[in-house]
Amino acid sequence: MNFLLGDYRLSVCVPSFPIGQFDISSRNSPRRGTLNYAYHDYDSMTAWLLQFSRQNSDLTALYSIGDSVRGRKLWVMVVSSSPQKHVLGQPEVKYVGNMHGNEAVGREILLHFIE
Repeated sequence: MNFLLGDYRLSVCVPSFPIGQFDISSRNSPRRGTLNYAYHDYDSMTAWLLQFSRQNSDLTALYSIGDSVRGRKLWVMVVSSSPQKHVLGQPEVKYVGNMHGNEAVGREILLHFIE
């Protein structure tokens, strides 16, 4: 179920950078609707991230920045037109969620944002 279907114009304004405008259509998303609206524990989150990264390898890079005290991978997913390299002069944004294992809202928001 996707509540934000449609076409949108996104305007980006960053100090010291020119304004950019992008046409975005959720109708042409690479993979739409594969994530259900439910609580995702560590195992289901990991499975979904791995699957999404494999299916969208041209737009994503998934890697671990280490292990938690419980031995779980700390996942990072890069979503970009060039996920394997930083482009000089192109602004980057980092969203952080799931810092503590019991904070489900941030994790769920980021999973849906990735999708």
